[in-house]
Amino acid sequence: MSSSFRIGRLGGVDVDANWTWVIVLAVVVWSLAAGVFPNTNPGLPAATYLAMAFVASLLFFASIVLHELGHVRQARREGMEVDGVTLWALGGVARFSSMFPSAGAELRVAVAGPVVSLVLGGVCVALSTTLRLGAAVDGVTAWLGYTNLLLLGFNLIPALPLDGGRVLRALLWHVRGDLSWATTVAARAGVVIGAVMIAVGFGGGLAGGPGALWIAFVGVFVLVAGRAEAQAVALRASLAGLRVGDAMAPSRIGGAPPPGLPRVDADADLATAVVALLQTAGGLAAVVQDGELVGFLDAIRIARGAADRRPAGLVRS
Repeated sequence: MSSSFRIGRLGGVDVDANWTWVIVLAVVVWSLAAGVFPNTNPGLPAATYLAMAFVASLLFFASIVLHELGHVRQARREGMEVDGVTLWALGGVARFSSMFPSAGAELRVAVAGPVVSLVLGGVCVALSTTLRLGAAVDGVTAWLGYTNLLLLGFNLIPALPLDGGRVLRALLWHVRGDLSWATTVAARAGVVIGAVMIAVGFGGGLAGGPGALWIAFVGVFVLVAGRAEAQAVALRASLAGLRVGDAMAPSRIGGAPPPGLPRVDADADLATAVVALLQTAGGLAAVVQDGELVGFLDAIRIARGAADRRPAGLVRS
C-alpha cells in the first residue's frame, strides 16, 4: 500500500500527499481554530474561527506547493528531470530524478523556492496591513503572510537538506569544484544545527512548552537527512566510472552489503524498485540475494535509459 496519494496536477507536475500531511493538516486546523485566531481576532463566533482555520490551512499548504513548483520550474530550465511534488509532515519536497548539472544550477534551483515564499509572504502582509479586509479575512491573510516569511527564514538555515543548505553546498561546490567535499561540509553543518535543534526542542518541551518538541522533531529530520545525502553523494563518487561488469566482479560481491545503503532483493520487480529509490537522496541501492551483496542498482541511470517507457523485469536483470 502506498504511503502517498495523488492530490492533483499543476503545471504538468504531479502533486502527491503523504499520509502524515493529513495528520498535520488536522493539527494545524485545530490549533488555529482553538488558539491562534481567537487571540489575534477576538470576539468572533466559534464557527468563524473554524472556517478561518480551514481556509488558512489549505492556503498555507497551497503556498508550500507553489514554493516547490518554484524549484521545479527552475530545475526544468536547467535541463533536470522532475518526478513531482510531495506534501508531508514537514512541508513539501520536489522529487528530482536527475542530479544537479552544476553548482550554478543547484544555486538557482535552491533559491527559486524561497523567492516564491518571499513574494507570497510579502504580498499577504502588505494586504493585511494596508487594506480593510474584515476581521476574518484580515486574520487569515496576516497569518498566512507572517507564517510564509517565518518558514522562509527557517528554510534558509545553512543545513542540508534545507534550501539554505543547498545554497551553501552550491557555493562551496563552485569555490572548490568538488561536489562530494561540498556535500560533506554542508551535511556536517546540518548535523550540528540538527543536534542543537534537538537539544533546544527537548529542553523547551521538558520546561512545559509542548510546541518546542516540534523543533526537536525537525532537528531529527535535518540531522538524519543531511547524513543520508552525504552518504549518497560519497557512494556515487566512489562508484563513478564503475561498469556493471566491474560491480559484479568476484572481488566486489559477496558478504554483507555496505552499511547505510538501501537494500533491494535481486528478485524484486525492477519498476517498483526504481520508483522507490528515485524518492531517496541518492537513488542507489545494494542488490542482495540470500543476504549477500550481488551488485548495485542505480535508479537514476535506469530512469534516464528508460525514457518514456516503464523499466521492466526483475532487479537482477
